[in-house]
Amino acid sequence: MIRTNQTIPATVAEQLLAIDVFAELLASADPAHMGKKLTEQIQEITGAKTVILVTHTIGSNLHEIIHATPERRVHLFSPKVLQANCPG
Repeated sequence: MIRTNQTIPATVAEQLLAIDVFAELLASADPAHMGKKLTEQIQEITGAKTVILVTHTIGSNLHEIIHATPERRVHLFSPKVLQANCPG
């Protein structure tokens, strides 16, 4: 489902899926491994080849990769690529 920039309420199925993902995350992962678990779950749900979790400080151009799944693809995301895809 492709969404535009318009605000569209999530369907009940989408809400339940989000609740399930976060419930599983909180129940099965310790804080040190939450980034890994979250990216793995998103990859499983979406079928994406690569999922990255990035932190960004508002007002700065600094991005930090918290985790990438699969880890071998983290090298694809240089600071320049992150800046282009995550404008601040």
